[in-house]
Amino acid sequence: MPSPDIITPAKLARRIGLPEALILMDVRTPEDFVADPRALPGARRASHGDVADWAESFRGRAVVGIGQKGLKLSQGVAAWLRHYGATAETLKGGFLGWAEAGLGLSRMYRDDLAQLEAGITLYDAFFRWCRGAAQESHNWPTGRPA
Repeated sequence: MPSPDIITPAKLARRIGLPEALILMDVRTPEDFVADPRALPGARRASHGDVADWAESFRGRAVVGIGQKGLKLSQGVAAWLRHYGATAETLKGGFLGWAEAGLGLSRMYRDDLAQLEAGITLYDAFFRWCRGAAQESHNWPTGRPA
């Protein structure tokens, strides 16, 4: 049975973008981040070494600490966050676990770039319509008394 302080990549992916979404704190070392600068959607970068300085600002919030492998750094950060009153979990497998799971922002596309390619046509159409309709006015009756 998994620890209650660990969240799986699949469970986290289902919660990203929801109103009750978790705060994601990417605490990978600078070297790990430079080696792979991708990030989870909405994740904030912070130094694990400075956690005592910023942990209290998350009191009462739900936070996920994300290290490279989901071990020492993220577990230590989660412990500090819990000490300061946050509900804190670590991502199972860390950033590498997330990358290995191949999760994207869409349930229709496993690859974010494929999702972007599919949506760009619609985005472009809306952009062109908005740009061209900026001066458009309407004078039809609304059915409401004046």
